[in-house]
Amino acid sequence: MIKFAHIISIGFAVFLLLWIIRIIKSTFILRKMRSTNTKAQNDIDFYILLPVLNENSRLREFASYYLDSLLPSYENLHLVVITTEREKVLYSGSKTLDIAEQLAKKHNNISHLHVPNKSGVMAHQLNYAVNSLPDDSICVVYNADSRPEPQTFRWVSSRINIGVNQAFQQYGLYLKNVNFLSKQRMKHVLLANAYWQCRWSLGFEFYRAHAAHSRITLPPSLRPFNYCIGHGIFITTNLIKSIKFSEATVNEDAILGLELARNNVILSPIPFFDIADSPDSVKSIFVQKSVWFQGPYQSMLYYKLLKGTKLSPALLLNSVKLFSHALYWVLGPFLAVVLSIVVVVSPENIVLVASPVAFIILPTVITKIMFEHMIMPSSRQYSKRVHYMSLVLGSIPAYIIHGAAAIRGVILSSYMLRGNKPKTAMTQNGETQ
Repeated sequence: MIKFAHIISIGFAVFLLLWIIRIIKSTFILRKMRSTNTKAQNDIDFYILLPVLNENSRLREFASYYLDSLLPSYENLHLVVITTEREKVLYSGSKTLDIAEQLAKKHNNISHLHVPNKSGVMAHQLNYAVNSLPDDSICVVYNADSRPEPQTFRWVSSRINIGVNQAFQQYGLYLKNVNFLSKQRMKHVLLANAYWQCRWSLGFEFYRAHAAHSRITLPPSLRPFNYCIGHGIFITTNLIKSIKFSEATVNEDAILGLELARNNVILSPIPFFDIADSPDSVKSIFVQKSVWFQGPYQSMLYYKLLKGTKLSPALLLNSVKLFSHALYWVLGPFLAVVLSIVVVVSPENIVLVASPVAFIILPTVITKIMFEHMIMPSSRQYSKRVHYMSLVLGSIPAYIIHGAAAIRGVILSSYMLRGNKPKTAMTQNGETQ
């Protein structure tokens, strides 16, 4: 058992080193990309699709940000607010539908679409709106808590080739509400979770997308698979009209990455961030991550839905790659618990827990340093009240919740695959509905 524990400890040390390398490498790539001069194509139309459900204040706040910060940076932007009849069924007192109608009447560059269905998921709202967009435009998806950096649209427009299938992915910086989180009773856990997600954006999502894009001439089997997230996706409208957002799965983003790969479209990483909220309670973290876990966990279901009647080795390989991250999600916390038990039984081996503790804490701390001092100094306005001690104290409990959420995710998936609907829905920031 002790030998096995040593192997686990060495494994955590290896992954710690890989994470540090990825974070630092991504930092320098981002600095270079963000400082590169871009020549915007001002005649390209972007349609921002904003699916909402019982989000009164968030809708108003996003509309204000759109009008005050995004439109001045790029004038050919169109905001499409998408409500659904489900809102009347689930939230009889919600004013989101009324707010959307008022915004559309008041502003020419804001439109409102209402999905008449009383059931469905977010993908139904998105597909309903996609059908109304012009083919030569760019479809963009955000959540109501999103705050994309204003430079985003000029940068993407400079790299668009109209008539060519393209997709771009913007990544999240989950710090918009850290001042609020820092006032909560469980602030250390909430703040550590927020920076864990920033760490994932920088050291995994952006890193892999850039690696895939830099290996564009290689066979798909030698490139990282498309890791797609729902908010911050930019895709040529004629392409998304042909493939649609998946209405048959819990999450519409992971399967979209596989669908894009099947169409030989590689996600191009955007060096500007979508500044968004992080869950404001331990329960919200737990629920959010258990739903996010469905992305990699249901990858073989995606394969069955996409392959049709023919075997597709490339699609199967990408599906297996995606599923491997569900295994990592479960194994990491499980093996950390195994090491902890070994140390409790044999205290003389306490050094074995050094590598998992460092793996959990150190890359998260480095991520904070990189964003504040190397990539995006303006992020200090969000994180100036976040002390490094919060990340040290909160990272291990946040990691335990991360692993426990995967267990709930397995149960939730089994429940839904039997044809049942979950008792709660959730918004992007993890609130239960």
